[in-house]
Amino acid sequence: MKPRILFVAQCWHGRGGIQSYSRDLWEMLKNDEEIIAKRCTPWTRGIKAQVEVIIKGIFRVIFRRYDAIICTSADLAPLAWFASKKPGTRGCLSAMGLDLMLRRKWYQWMLRHTLPGIDVIHCISHATAEVAKSKGAKDDQISIIPLGTFTPESIDRSRVNFEEPLILSVGRLMKRKGHAWFVREVLPLIFEKRPNVRYRHIGRGKDIDAVRAAIDSLKFKDRIELITDADDDLRNKSYEEASVFVMPNIPVAGDMEGQGIVCIEASIRGIPVCASRLEGVKDAIVEEKTGRFYQPENAAECASVILEMLENLMDSGGVRTETVKNFAWNSIYARYRQELLNV
Repeated sequence: MKPRILFVAQCWHGRGGIQSYSRDLWEMLKNDEEIIAKRCTPWTRGIKAQVEVIIKGIFRVIFRRYDAIICTSADLAPLAWFASKKPGTRGCLSAMGLDLMLRRKWYQWMLRHTLPGIDVIHCISHATAEVAKSKGAKDDQISIIPLGTFTPESIDRSRVNFEEPLILSVGRLMKRKGHAWFVREVLPLIFEKRPNVRYRHIGRGKDIDAVRAAIDSLKFKDRIELITDADDDLRNKSYEEASVFVMPNIPVAGDMEGQGIVCIEASIRGIPVCASRLEGVKDAIVEEKTGRFYQPENAAECASVILEMLENLMDSGGVRTETVKNFAWNSIYARYRQELLNV
């Protein structure tokens, strides 16, 4: 008899790391011919979505048989805890990092009282696992498996401009992402040595005013592009043109980077990554094979590493091969089945 799996996701609509993870994992589960996968996702968003899927999930746990239930964010810890109490059902909870750190007192109380009773807690990085343990999770509950990504059907690296190399970053503009710091502190050091370099960021967010102010303060601002409304074609074109991808995170109290999926999305296209050696980002790069690190908030080291990477570009094929081996869904899905679902 095929194992029956219930997949539950609160964060389903819109863009974001948890949403992408949820949709990608569901794609793998529903196409797995060796299991029977059922989906429970909300019609709504926010706290209403959390209440909706927890109630629907509890009813399904009570009245239907499932071998395993996987909840794709820590918001759903009560449901994973409830499922773990039912004989013959394996309760699994995925933790992204930031979903463990919401400061509401009731939310932290909920985590402390549910995490210790869940069968398996999937953490996307070692940093996330440490946060989970600080909330009461135990080592024997935790399984560390990185986020996966799908391999693009075609990759064209012929658009890379070696005369005017492009440094690319993608993602939401938030303080912890460090883009304002990077523009203000690092780019002047790079432009001083390589005035022909270009920098492009794709994305928007709460820190956009700080990023714009940093750009306006530079005399090389004509070499910088801030694109807040890129479509898929422009995003893909930017990946094809990029010489180096940068993820310049900085430490921010009460905030964290769970893993850094954008690093993986870049390197699977053959783009070497320069990133801050911080939190979950440390699990998103295979050092010296898919990219290099620098110490957080060390502008001189960051600039030096990027300049060295531009001078001696990593082999694009090697970067892609190593990323596929470690992070492609086809490579890591078996670990999800075995360690989370036990099937």
